[in-house]
Amino acid sequence: VVSVVWQPELQTVTVDRHWPRLPVACEKLAAAAVTGDRETSIYVAGGMRQNGEHSQDFFRLTVAHDATAAERAALRWQRLPSWPGPGRVGASLVAQHDGYSTKIYLLGGKGDGQYLADVYRFNAATGSWSTVASMPRPALLAPAAAVGPAHIFLFAGSDGHDVDRWQQLQHDYHVTRELPAYHTITDSWRSAGEMPVGVAATSVAAWQGGLVIPGGELRPSVRTPTVQFATVSSQQGSFGVVNFGVMGLYLTLLMGIGLYFCGREKSADDFFLAGRRIPWWAAGLSLLATQVSSIGFLAVPAKSFATNWTYFAGVLTWFLVVPIVTQVFIPFYRALNVTSAYEYLEARFNYPARAAAAAAFCLLQLGRMGIVLLLPALALSAITGVDVIVCILVMGFGATVYTVAGGMEAVVWTDVLQSIVLLGGAMACLAAVVLDTPGGAVAVWEQAAADEKLQLVNWGYDPTQAVLWVILVGNVLTRLSGLTSDQAVVQRYLTTDNADSAKRALWLDVAVSIPWAMIVFAMATALYVFDKTNTDLLDP
Repeated sequence: VVSVVWQPELQTVTVDRHWPRLPVACEKLAAAAVTGDRETSIYVAGGMRQNGEHSQDFFRLTVAHDATAAERAALRWQRLPSWPGPGRVGASLVAQHDGYSTKIYLLGGKGDGQYLADVYRFNAATGSWSTVASMPRPALLAPAAAVGPAHIFLFAGSDGHDVDRWQQLQHDYHVTRELPAYHTITDSWRSAGEMPVGVAATSVAAWQGGLVIPGGELRPSVRTPTVQFATVSSQQGSFGVVNFGVMGLYLTLLMGIGLYFCGREKSADDFFLAGRRIPWWAAGLSLLATQVSSIGFLAVPAKSFATNWTYFAGVLTWFLVVPIVTQVFIPFYRALNVTSAYEYLEARFNYPARAAAAAAFCLLQLGRMGIVLLLPALALSAITGVDVIVCILVMGFGATVYTVAGGMEAVVWTDVLQSIVLLGGAMACLAAVVLDTPGGAVAVWEQAAADEKLQLVNWGYDPTQAVLWVILVGNVLTRLSGLTSDQAVVQRYLTTDNADSAKRALWLDVAVSIPWAMIVFAMATALYVFDKTNTDLLDP
């Protein structure tokens, strides 16, 4: 085993032989690497032994990034469980994320006297293999690479087409130009076109924003010096004048609300608490908009799309936390007659205690705002073509203007409008996806159930996994802290005319948040089925 390093500043190649030898001598084996923060794990699979046997060996070597040459040489390869299929030579091995974690994928090769199209997935955390969707064609000695967040591309290789028994005995093979692509989350294959030159027995590597495939075999013992370069371009749709007009009208309306309330803010109580004249139902919808944002609209469905409904169990914690908040904290804050949640800390302790809590809140919100602004900016940029930074600046400027101009009253009423847009938009998205899926709602339900995307409970005890008790405990603590000490939430309790109105506002938040959660999780599941049946639309 050797490592080869290209040093561009010196225009030289360095070869390092301080590596432990493989446990078994092999040729045409498959290899992949998973790089972490502190170490890299190298996996090798299959290959042909000296006696001609097709190996089922699977080994791993884990090396720290700061290991010395002597430390690397002293390492030993670890034997791992073999995949359930036959031994093979010339397979492809790729590391890619499947929505849960990075897995190792073993694709094709040749074994048992035939070209193989089977695919297996190895979970390093559990040390177990599973079978996934087979390739649309066999692949021998095919360069493979992970592309984007969830794709694996196979670049040509031999498909065994038109190879008779005599040619097989002569180790001949047919090289194709086809480019199949696999999506790890939907477990589906599609055609990604063809290569200019079909090659086998070479490699593929990331280089200058694309993928380079150097040389390769055109047929046995005949190699080409041709270097092929693949670029990955994003699919770009047209947003259109009407959509830009609607978005501009919406932003103008938000700014108008801020300017409308600008003249009504006569005191600090008006500016920070809207004069305590907000109706309970408006305060409730404002609570929803405050807690949802783009994280709930984009990140939560994305997580459910990649996994299942296990995180939905968190909605149960509403009924554990809200009674405590309504019976203890809302009356407490209303009796104090404060403007912020942190005024009490100064009265109870001292100013440094209040300043420390307020500073922690501000730091938290700065971090949260970064995510809240980035997510819709990414979405807007993807569909409009407008630069991400421009999207962030426009949204940030607009939100700052109507907040500063109109104070808390403007914030609450823009939240009401945004709640309607969030709920209506989510329902419209869900309806559009279901209607565009062949077979409609029935097909979505059946496919999702078959792929275990509707799983609600993940029983287990591992605190590093999304098991039921972790989700419940985490949500209880997060929700309790958010509903009792987050200034953005507490401030809305204080905008109503009395404590009973604040309690009704919080229960309305619960009544709307649970259907909201059902909609966004259903939207994610419907998107999963839609993309599984429309694999050509999946953008790597």
